[in-house]
Amino acid sequence: MDGSSDVLATWGWGLRRYAWLVALCVIGVGILVPAVQTRSSSVYEAQAQVGPTKPLLLSNLDPLPRFAESVFNNGAVARDVRQRLSLPKSASVIPGKVQLTTAQDNPVMVVYGKSSSAATAAHIADQAAATFVAELNKYSGSVGTFAVQDSAQRPARPLPKLLGGPLALVVGLLAGLVAGLGLVGLIVAVRRPVVGASAARAATGLPVMGRLRLGRRGALDAGSLPAMRALCRRLLAADQDVVLVTGSRKSEVDQVCANLKSLLVSARVAGSKRMPGDDTERGHGSSRELAVPEIVAVDPRSPELWVDRPGGRLLTLLLVPEGIRSSRLHLLVDQHASGGQAALALVTHSRQRPLFGARPSSKAALASQPG
Repeated sequence: MDGSSDVLATWGWGLRRYAWLVALCVIGVGILVPAVQTRSSSVYEAQAQVGPTKPLLLSNLDPLPRFAESVFNNGAVARDVRQRLSLPKSASVIPGKVQLTTAQDNPVMVVYGKSSSAATAAHIADQAAATFVAELNKYSGSVGTFAVQDSAQRPARPLPKLLGGPLALVVGLLAGLVAGLGLVGLIVAVRRPVVGASAARAATGLPVMGRLRLGRRGALDAGSLPAMRALCRRLLAADQDVVLVTGSRKSEVDQVCANLKSLLVSARVAGSKRMPGDDTERGHGSSRELAVPEIVAVDPRSPELWVDRPGGRLLTLLLVPEGIRSSRLHLLVDQHASGGQAALALVTHSRQRPLFGARPSSKAALASQPG
């Protein structure tokens, strides 16, 4: 599997794992935000124009916009607007209530007033313009004199909302989807999940012997029998005397061990039958018994109870949840797979009805399957 495939597999895992987060973002941004915007109060905007009464003393108009902005924001305009609206001294009015717009090479400046009332918007625009003119004229000796050239008129209709109707819903849903995908990407980047056999092998250096799908309580689901048979074949090919099965959850360890033992018993029965060619190689009537390893479940809560078996070939099979953090995987390997030969088996979970382990007769049913 190449790097691009690993990225796609990780993204797919993240989307499956955090689909609820994407849905939450789509609902929150796509529905709630447009709904709040639709119910928000209307905003009216009025404007008054301020300009020079005589030719300016400036050699050019380049410094005029910066000069006007500094005068408008010096505090006098905000103070008078607060008094007009009976607001506390800590209330912010620029640019929420009043705002100045200037243009390059144009001495005419526009003062805007905003309010939920058309009349109030016109009043505060005139108030801000009058105070602004008074502050500008303090510099009449070096800049020039100014006056209100056009008083504010009461606006006939409020400002149009950013979005409305079906368009707002469509844009909101798309924005929510993008936000959800971004959050999933951030979580995946921070979590660094191990997804797929190549990623697990690259992270630990250990071989991956299979991938099993378990139900919610650790039981195998309906599609896991082929994967379990493949795992058994690989364990037989490894030619080990004992296989210690452990992992992060005891229920998974117990269920996998139970099914491995049942399949290996079936394999031993099938291998003990007379095989073609045995008559010529080992004598008439001879049979060949298949050597299978002993499967031992190790409680992950008590790893110190592992039994030392001197002289025996031992393999530790570590059940690893697919999507585990890289740091957590390294910790599991250090705790359970050190000091001998080890391999991994990836475990995924589904909500399907389990095939084995849900009923008392499940082991017998598995043992009756041909190996």
